[in-house]
Amino acid sequence: MLCCSVFGRGGQPRLGHQLCAVGSVMQPLTLTTTSDGGCCSRRQCRGFRHQRRFMPANDKKFKEIVPKKKFTPEVFPSLEERLRELNPALRDPELHHQVNIGAGRWDTETNKQKRNRQRAELRSFREDKSLHKLARDDKLEVDVNAVQEEWPYDAGIQHVRVLAQHCGIYKDLFGPYAYFNPVLPMRVTYDYSDDLVSVVHRGNIIKPSEAKTKPSVQFSSPPDALWTLELTNPDGDLYTPDSECLHWLVCNIRGGDVATGDELVPYLPPVPPLGVGYQRMVFVLYQQTAPLTDVDQYRVKDTLCLRSRSFQTAEFHRQHEAVITPVGLCWYNTDWDTSLNKYYQQTLGMKEPIYEYEFPKPYLAPMVHYPSRRNFVHYMDIHRDSKETSETMLLQRLKQLDPFKTETPRLPYPHAHPISYMLPTWRSQEIKKERLGIGKYRELYRNEYDITAETDQELQDASQFEVERGHAARLGLDWQTVYQGKKKTKTLKEKEEALKIEESEKQAQSA
Repeated sequence: MLCCSVFGRGGQPRLGHQLCAVGSVMQPLTLTTTSDGGCCSRRQCRGFRHQRRFMPANDKKFKEIVPKKKFTPEVFPSLEERLRELNPALRDPELHHQVNIGAGRWDTETNKQKRNRQRAELRSFREDKSLHKLARDDKLEVDVNAVQEEWPYDAGIQHVRVLAQHCGIYKDLFGPYAYFNPVLPMRVTYDYSDDLVSVVHRGNIIKPSEAKTKPSVQFSSPPDALWTLELTNPDGDLYTPDSECLHWLVCNIRGGDVATGDELVPYLPPVPPLGVGYQRMVFVLYQQTAPLTDVDQYRVKDTLCLRSRSFQTAEFHRQHEAVITPVGLCWYNTDWDTSLNKYYQQTLGMKEPIYEYEFPKPYLAPMVHYPSRRNFVHYMDIHRDSKETSETMLLQRLKQLDPFKTETPRLPYPHAHPISYMLPTWRSQEIKKERLGIGKYRELYRNEYDITAETDQELQDASQFEVERGHAARLGLDWQTVYQGKKKTKTLKEKEEALKIEESEKQAQSA
């Protein structure tokens, strides 16, 4: 056969190829082919068609073999246009403009007077050479108490307002278009013990067990001024989604003394259900221009009924906006703790609500008969029902319990005793997980073991548990003493160092 790179169409030789002479007869060069049909010549058996697409476009002889794709480019919106689509406030700023429903700053001096005073103070500080010397020597001290007294009336107003907007306080209480400046600072404290109190700041965490009693609220006030104090939970209404749970409402407070006010709604401790996460407990202080008289509709008859405490702060402010003005704000976050078990049943007389988030089920590939490179124990567990796995672990845990003994704590040194090398890898891994209590074996242990405990009782229980299982007999003497509680904080390295010190002392005495 002839190679395709030698002859062209019609048997004519291609350019760059010559004929060879055999005797006196001119014959073309004959090439052989391999068994797979390929040419044995080292020349590549393709023409110049693949090079034509790389030829310059201004060549008249060039003919486009691969036509260009004709498409219409899609124009995407810019970032500004996209943000305008997502945020309705940018589309119509006048319609979504926020309104200040609070009072202005309680400053006795104007902004111009304040700037002049600050400039004069800075000028005096720059001219004071003693301050420069203290600053260079790193001995300049700042009165922190003076800064804390001035901050709530100066930069603290804007800081608290920004934090409240970030936490959604204004939006959930007064609507999406209302806000106010907390110009009057409050100090709200809960009695934690005889010497300690839990202070409410701006979003700190206070447990329900710390807020069982009525808080102490203090704020500066003229002797004849009237105030209204409100404690509400915008996340705590179990019956109406768009309402709040009112925990405390006192109106007509005279002179800053909360005890002199009319308590419309008695104080109720925070009762966040299990599974809902953190809830916000918000204190709002209103300034009154006149006494509130038509407020009997907010008075609660059954103080332990959560349904009767449904409340809307925006509606309350809308009805009395001619008389009350919000001026103070502080809040804290709280979540469920064990003290609420008895409070729901014994005090409120209701079953404790428990919520559970339904996570979307992850994608699970169909089960195959022979899974490739998968641990078959884990593979079978992920295809089992989670309730069936929990039931199996519960039965295994109940087998280890004794009704006449305390529950065995988790082992302080789970891998102290060895695992037989004769066991397969998957079995040794399962034994390690069971000892550590991870994965599905987490349900075998309810009580966490604290290695830094002051007493040896937990170590004694762990040692007894090891003896019952038959593992303590295979332990070394040092590890047995650790399990038996004779050495709780000393490690083996410390023991070796102590032995070395004793040997060195003996050698020194003998010498």
